[in-house]
Amino acid sequence: MSLELMLFGIVIITCLVFNPLLEKFNVPSLLFFLFLGMFFGEDGIIGIAFNDYVFSETICSVALVFIMFYGGFNTNLKAARPVLKSAIVLSAFGTIFTAFLLALIIAFFLHLNFVEALLIASLIASTDAASVFNILKNQNLSLKYHTDSLLELESGSNDPIAYTLVILALSLMKGEDINIVWLLVKQIGLGLLPGYLSYKGLVYILNREYINTKENRSVLLFGFAFVCYAFTNLIGGNAYLAIYLCGILIGNSKLKDKAYLAHFFNSLSDIAQVLIFFLLGLLVTPHELTDVFVFALFIMIVLTLVVRPLVVSLILSFFKTSFKQILTVSSAGLRGAASIVFSITVFLSEIELSFNIFNLIFCITLLSIAIQGTLLPYIARISQMIDKDNDIHKTFNDYSDESDISFIKMRINKDHFWCNKKVKEAINFNDLLITMIIRDKKIVIPSGDTQIKGDDLLIMAAHEFENRDNFKLVELVIDQNHRFLNKCVNELKLKDNSLIVLIERAGESIIPSGQTRIKKGDTLILIDQKKL
Repeated sequence: MSLELMLFGIVIITCLVFNPLLEKFNVPSLLFFLFLGMFFGEDGIIGIAFNDYVFSETICSVALVFIMFYGGFNTNLKAARPVLKSAIVLSAFGTIFTAFLLALIIAFFLHLNFVEALLIASLIASTDAASVFNILKNQNLSLKYHTDSLLELESGSNDPIAYTLVILALSLMKGEDINIVWLLVKQIGLGLLPGYLSYKGLVYILNREYINTKENRSVLLFGFAFVCYAFTNLIGGNAYLAIYLCGILIGNSKLKDKAYLAHFFNSLSDIAQVLIFFLLGLLVTPHELTDVFVFALFIMIVLTLVVRPLVVSLILSFFKTSFKQILTVSSAGLRGAASIVFSITVFLSEIELSFNIFNLIFCITLLSIAIQGTLLPYIARISQMIDKDNDIHKTFNDYSDESDISFIKMRINKDHFWCNKKVKEAINFNDLLITMIIRDKKIVIPSGDTQIKGDDLLIMAAHEFENRDNFKLVELVIDQNHRFLNKCVNELKLKDNSLIVLIERAGESIIPSGQTRIKKGDTLILIDQKKL
């Protein structure tokens, strides 16, 4: 026990010491801990012989609980709203289409029966949020058209879908007499219900301050995560779906001390990710990977260059997504820890397979993180998808809702009436402050005498409007027969208390002026004011 505890302590210390250095590299830092585990493992320098799959599955499953819970907790639904529909469709149907299309290719080229091929494909059908955002956050690469939010929601929510497919394929491999429709309904229905009930119970307790310290609230959340996961498993539902749904609902609710709760689970999630990758690296025997390397490379290439791009293109084309956005989303389909953890479950089922399933999935994941992870930033740059005016961290809940200050940005063109004026001349009221000016890719901290120039990007702070009961936002989609089509905003006849505040067009958000012309496919966001 002492040796295991010392090893665990070394991993945590290494994580804290090396993470700042690893952030400078394109490759996900989690890959380092995978190799660190292999360094300590049977074929490594330390040479620890470790092959306890049961222990590894238990530890990794517990770690996944926190990763998926925090993945939901940290998802900013407000930022993801413009791509919410496409992300959900890509997560659900994209995972299913990926599994079945890849299974057909594996069965044909590797001469496997379709059910075994489906099992392999299901294990790697989901993408990994930790691997993708480890790269994007380390390099502070924000993506245009809310693509980072799309990737966060898709990759955070598709593991439960993949797990359901794994259970289905595994049952078929065992020859069990199952009703596929009932299995899917049970997995999904009995996953959603406990997740929602756990969320309602937590919010009820936390907002009534039965638990009166933020430390105890963190422990309460910790306990609820376990109960939600375990109870869903006991009733035969999808526990990963339950825990993710619970996390995303709680993370987007008004809670006291939410920032503290987020920091607690952020640290816990980081340790869980490192622990999984280190343990999996320790569990694998590298020289055995040579037996499956060629097959793993073939599957990874087909998945990366054929299946993922095809599925993403088919789905996102329905949402009128641009080619460069589709290219970036296709390139961001990294596989991760969940795939390997699920493969341990299959390995322990002791069904007869053509490959060592753990080694095969491990090798595919390793290749995906190393190759795709390295190329992702370059593809995003080549596709001109980097948004230099935004911060990648806005994709996640920043928990600024505990303050009544909101930040907005404004691009100053040469015809703007603030152009060439000093800050103190442009802003002559107390409730608005220019906090920062981005000029020629440099940050300027303004004073009252700072001159505003053409093409400046102003970052301004103001008090958030709190009386939200007095207005509602309405979405209006413009089709070819709509009466607003091809008219300018100042030509529209709106109700006295209505105003168009935003136009969503081809993935872009447009702040309209009176001369802005309405086009087919636009989504108008109107504010419908009530009497104050």
